[in-house]
Amino acid sequence: MTALSRKVLRDVTRQPARSLLVILAIAAGLAAFSTVLSAYAVLTRELNRDFLATHPASATLSCDALDDGTLSAVRASGLVADADLRRVVTGHIKTAPMEWRTLTLFVIRDFSRVTIASFQHEQGASSPAPGELLVERNALPVARAALGDNLTIQLPGQPEQRLRIAGVVHDVGLAQARMENTVYGYISAESLPQLGLLPQLDRLSIIVPGDRSSVQHIRAVAAQVQALLESRGAPVRRVDIPPPGQHPHAGLMALLLLSMCAFGFAILALSSILIVNLLAALMASHVRQMGIMRAIGASRWQIAALYLAQVSLLAVAGLLIGLPAGLLGGRALCHSLATL
Repeated sequence: MTALSRKVLRDVTRQPARSLLVILAIAAGLAAFSTVLSAYAVLTRELNRDFLATHPASATLSCDALDDGTLSAVRASGLVADADLRRVVTGHIKTAPMEWRTLTLFVIRDFSRVTIASFQHEQGASSPAPGELLVERNALPVARAALGDNLTIQLPGQPEQRLRIAGVVHDVGLAQARMENTVYGYISAESLPQLGLLPQLDRLSIIVPGDRSSVQHIRAVAAQVQALLESRGAPVRRVDIPPPGQHPHAGLMALLLLSMCAFGFAILALSSILIVNLLAALMASHVRQMGIMRAIGASRWQIAALYLAQVSLLAVAGLLIGLPAGLLGGRALCHSLATL
């Protein structure tokens, strides 16, 4: 062992409390920053990848009523890669004797073949019978209900009706129910007469061929499909084109992670200031030692190397503690935010 290494080890072990404080400050800063940074790297990648796995619609065309013949004509036209019919019905659901929440019902044409904006079956029935519905799993706490319960709902201009929860699904492509304070349900067209509505579907969801990330391409295909629908006597009232390949909460998640990154960087900066102050106090107490070393011929670089080696030793110790803690914290943060 050289004189330099003996001097470094002696200085570190002579004041264990101060050395431990420096190591913990380095570890805390690195752990905080790496936790948020690793979570950002994972979530920004996985959120949109899971969303794309549901095959979200490139565009949705709203009409007064559409039938299977029109759907077959659109599919056979060669304009789209896939197409399907749906309907969205909004109303309210009774969650307490004097409390109502927003209700969004998705009317599915065929539960055995959901190829656009798909969802995963989790519990109960995979296809609801007339008078039944499937509920998105994150909407159950909002509805204050469970599998098998009967829900009281009311649509605009209609009396109260009862629907039974036959199954639970998970829909990655929806905004989080608890954040939106909305209950999401899925019913078949056969349930519409019971709700006082005509058993008709009015939304055509399409997936464009070719480049699905180009808004211009999606608009061009949607315009051709609109012309086809109107030529068959189905005037289009509205065309919706969501941001291609982007989850509804992607922007919100990125903003949340960015703000957390700022806090993590602030913790790292504050820990660095603490380290500088502690090392400055240490060097102030070694003024006489440095004077003696200079007197016996030590150069400035030799003295600087002595304290740089001490800083490096403390930094490596902090890194060995902070980096694994940050990676474990990143996994926990990913799990928490992904659940959200």
